[in-house]
Amino acid sequence: QTQVIEIKEKVMTFTVEEKDKFKVMVQFDRDKGLLLQVKDDEGGITNQTEYTKKEIIHTSKGGDGTSKIVQKPDAVEIECKSFTVKCEQSLIDAKKTVTNKAGSKVINDAPIDQSTKEATIG
Repeated sequence: QTQVIEIKEKVMTFTVEEKDKFKVMVQFDRDKGLLLQVKDDEGGITNQTEYTKKEIIHTSKGGDGTSKIVQKPDAVEIECKSFTVKCEQSLIDAKKTVTNKAGSKVINDAPIDQSTKEATIG
């Protein structure tokens, strides 16, 4: 296992590594921001979070694909192969529009009760 502290003019990097197995890195860059990275060479997975001046980017990359969350002051974007939310209650409160798109089909599985007043499809 090696521990390295590297200091350059605008960049400071701390790395702890077990060669060809596992690596943890923290990098402070005066111009770019902060980078946190955990790399599992044996499992083939890299997880990292980048804090820039304008956004936070969370990325998880492996043999099965890549998922990414980009957080900005006015928006959050999620890109992934599969997205699941498990909760007791869920609310989407949009001031203007809610849009659901699917490549093949949309499934809504819930009992219909008296509170259902209107649905527009098309």
